[in-house]
Amino acid sequence: MRRSITLFLLVAFAVAAAPVAAEHEWSGVGRVVAIGDVHGAYDNFVAILQNTGLVDGNLKWSGGKTHLVQLGDVMDRGARSRDCMELLMRLEKEAKKAGGYVHVLIGNHEAMNMVGILDNTSTEEFASYDDDKARKTREKAFGNYLDEVRRQAKTEDTEPPSKEEARRNFDDQYAPGYFGHRIAFSPRGRYGKWIREHNAAIRINDTVFTHGDWSLEFSALGIEEINKRIKKELSGDASFQDGFTFDLKAPLQYRGLSEIPLTRQQQEAHLPKVKEILLNLDATRLVVGHTTTDGAIEPRFGGRHISTDVGMLELYQGGHQVALEIIGNELWGVHPEGKIILPEYLDENNEFDYLQEVAAVDPANVNIHRRLAEGYLVRGEYELARDAIEQLFDID
Repeated sequence: MRRSITLFLLVAFAVAAAPVAAEHEWSGVGRVVAIGDVHGAYDNFVAILQNTGLVDGNLKWSGGKTHLVQLGDVMDRGARSRDCMELLMRLEKEAKKAGGYVHVLIGNHEAMNMVGILDNTSTEEFASYDDDKARKTREKAFGNYLDEVRRQAKTEDTEPPSKEEARRNFDDQYAPGYFGHRIAFSPRGRYGKWIREHNAAIRINDTVFTHGDWSLEFSALGIEEINKRIKKELSGDASFQDGFTFDLKAPLQYRGLSEIPLTRQQQEAHLPKVKEILLNLDATRLVVGHTTTDGAIEPRFGGRHISTDVGMLELYQGGHQVALEIIGNELWGVHPEGKIILPEYLDENNEFDYLQEVAAVDPANVNIHRRLAEGYLVRGEYELARDAIEQLFDID
């Protein structure tokens, strides 16, 4: 049966009250740690929090006055998104008591889950919502579904499906836990309400943090307007049509800067536009997730733009444990066995040197060792290429 029919039968949820405007600017912050897309990779996420000293062995906040920025896309693809959200919800409270802060930004997958676009939600993730309440809701929804398909068959003068066939069709469309998931992400649900309390964009000191990139036209609107409009859309107080949440040039979706090739020529060609974007946002730097790098943080445009989504989930060739640390004007990539200072420009002149530095502090990073092996082969350094390839085989 078509989804357009069955959507009519889903349980309706109450519309929430209008969202309260949240603070979006902080200054005088001594240390910031930014972490890109999690996508349910709970174990790697915990490892990053421990590597950066933000949680202790009991997963309690130990970061003091540090500001942690999680750049959105906590959920989807992986199996343990719910555990990640619960951890962040607790750390928000603990960090505040210690004088620190946990900022969880809205990403495009948070928005997708709010509105029911669930193509990337795994069966395992749905299953985490399969409790008694969800099962009762599921049975009620199936009863409505069965009534509807029989009504339609009568209207179209066709043979209605048997109850068993209708059940199979229903189960194919709605995995166990589906209805619990929808309750949790409804405007008044535990996670739907929590997401709406957050911002899509913030500024800490002179750095703007968002999930996706900024286009010139949306940067002209400013941070406050972006946050206000996206929250209204996710609350049902403004239409998604011609809105900001799913516009491909808006900060939840745009990739235009992160996809600029890592060559000096390309970066300098786009630098005037980047400077204008930063001027509009009253910032000197953008830090984003959303667009996956090849295993390491990527600085562009003289350190004015930093891509942090290195692929934390295991499906990205094993998953990677990398965070960005900002202390004053110094930017560091924090890896499992140490941290390295980021180059201002990452281009064809220094990219290979950068990969070698990353490999030294991230020996299990498959992407990096593969890129090194390829680079050594191109250079004709066959012994080093062999060593890099052997390192790949040694990685679990």
